[in-house]
Amino acid sequence: MKNTKPRTTDRNGNISRADFMKRFHRMFCDQHFDSYRESLEAISEVAWTNYLEGRKAPSTSRAGPDYKNPDYELSEEFTAGATILHNQEEALKDADFV
Repeated sequence: MKNTKPRTTDRNGNISRADFMKRFHRMFCDQHFDSYRESLEAISEVAWTNYLEGRKAPSTSRAGPDYKNPDYELSEEFTAGATILHNQEEALKDADFV
């Protein structure tokens, strides 16, 4: 494998408002959404504000004692997934594979 240089950029990764809106509304191009255009405009404004504020995980809770930083705010979606994986791991440990 060749020596590769990592990509670097000064760009902050944010997209323009116009591009964000284009991407957002692309999900609702079906004509069945036409009667909801006004509502979708309002929702897209909330989505844009959340994007600018970096609100990726609005529902969080403390990580807890099992983590290196117990006070870190983890998304509840992550916590639910981690719990499922932990339970599956425990079930496999307890299973009798003969």
